Amino acid sequence: MRFDFTDVQDFEVLPAGSYAATIDSIVETESERSEFPNLVWTFTLTEGDHAGRKLFKTTGLGPKALWSLRDTLVGLGYDKEDLEGEVDVDTDELEGTDVVVVISVGRYNNRDVNQVDAVSLAASGEEEEATEDDEKKDKPKTAKRGGGAKAGKSRKLS
Repeated sequence: MRFDFTDVQDFEVLPAGSYAATIDSIVETESERSEFPNLVWTFTLTEGDHAGRKLFKTTGLGPKALWSLRDTLVGLGYDKEDLEGEVDVDTDELEGTDVVVVISVGRYNNRDVNQVDAVSLAASGEEEEATEDDEKKDKPKTAKRGGGAKAGKSRKLS
């Protein structure tokens, strides 16, 4: 195989801080370290000198790692009380959501890398009003969030 590295830029670690972004995708993957799968979140920065840059966050789906997913969902507008027991979360509805990611600089394989520490909804003037369906306590329980949700399929997280 032949490769052309003429215009390849060196990897640049972003300064720690908060950045405007959009959730591009949330994909379930196999874990290299656990019998439980992961969700890999892909974000694209939307403002400033780093617009277009991709960032990634992995949330484990094992019982001892679900706190990270719960904290991320709470940051995205879900009520913590709705994320108790077994619930359905529509990860597809989160794609395209405008968010703020808080990143830090850490070390991985002897090099500096960015790590997404927190995710929260970007400031928005819109909030959806609760509907009767939001108030129902059907099984399985479905976690709901406010603001701009789009239709998609539910995924059972246990």
